[in-house]
Amino acid sequence: MEWQEVEVDVDKIDVGIPEYQWLLNQLDDEQIAKRFQELYNEPLPDKKELLKWMHIQYTLFLKLPLLVREYTIEGEKRYQLLDGHQRFVVLVMGKGFKKVKAQIWQQEMLNQDWTNRLSDLILKQIDVPQKHYLHGESPWNLWLENDPMYNGQKKRVYSFMIATGVKVPYILKNWETLGRVEARGDEFKKEWSPIMEFLVGEGDHELIANHWGSQPLNSYLVGHFCCEEPAKGNALAQRHGNFVQIQQYFRAGYWGYDCPNWAFNRESTVREQLIQNLVGIPQLFKLGILNLDTPMYFADQSFHGNFPIEEAQLFKGLNGLREYHKWLPVYFRNYRANDFKIPIEEVIECIPKRTPT
Repeated sequence: MEWQEVEVDVDKIDVGIPEYQWLLNQLDDEQIAKRFQELYNEPLPDKKELLKWMHIQYTLFLKLPLLVREYTIEGEKRYQLLDGHQRFVVLVMGKGFKKVKAQIWQQEMLNQDWTNRLSDLILKQIDVPQKHYLHGESPWNLWLENDPMYNGQKKRVYSFMIATGVKVPYILKNWETLGRVEARGDEFKKEWSPIMEFLVGEGDHELIANHWGSQPLNSYLVGHFCCEEPAKGNALAQRHGNFVQIQQYFRAGYWGYDCPNWAFNRESTVREQLIQNLVGIPQLFKLGILNLDTPMYFADQSFHGNFPIEEAQLFKGLNGLREYHKWLPVYFRNYRANDFKIPIEEVIECIPKRTPT
């Protein structure tokens, strides 16, 4: 199928879904409130906060085209928005765009054609600067050859990181070792232009980012392939076998500890961390780094305490992220109830209620 993008005036695009009409100020609060309660079983959220949340989540995807159906009414050409509603809202309400890129729906087009097209476009946007050195099969058999970061030595890949365009604030580096208080990302002084970027290495994420990265350290979703050497002595691996660890940072500080006299101790970073998940995890599937049968363990790196291994949950597949976010409230109430400046129920409110599959 031949694909051709066109540029369309924003005011010629019609949006049929009431929720997005409301976000675009085409419906007022009273008109949408009842419908919102019926659809989502929750009261109408704060529009300003929701728009801010969407702006962060979709930053990396604004270059993707919208999908529209072209029609003519009274001699005027208009367009019905079919897909890309979130991006459209961000482009119009956040960026103030007057024109947007769009793909016109063709008669012979199937839903799967559009899904495949978006996947192809996303893959083309993800920069893998080590692709010429990366070999093997993900997730348990990847290695680097001739990577200058390791002076050409062949190295097994146990660490990965994917840029998300979202910064998780207030996650401290070891201030005792540094001799000063410094958070992840503080060292990034350049003007930031968020891009999709995937990096790998043998060990420390900061070393990998310093050598290959172009983004602030705290804007990457980071993790490890827990297999073979890294899994030896790991009780979770002994219980479940190989798994991919996705690191989570929910609380400001250093691995659950407070830094003396630091103003941001115990701040919740749950919202930013979970938006990183929403952006990064789907891209790991598209890249083939995660497979549908890959067990994912979301490891809370900001928890200073004992978490029973028998309660550890592993999640699989495209629905794994949704299931993980559904499980989180129980975890927070049972193990993090007194770890934040705000009540735990307010922390739980930061969990997205409509996590995409």
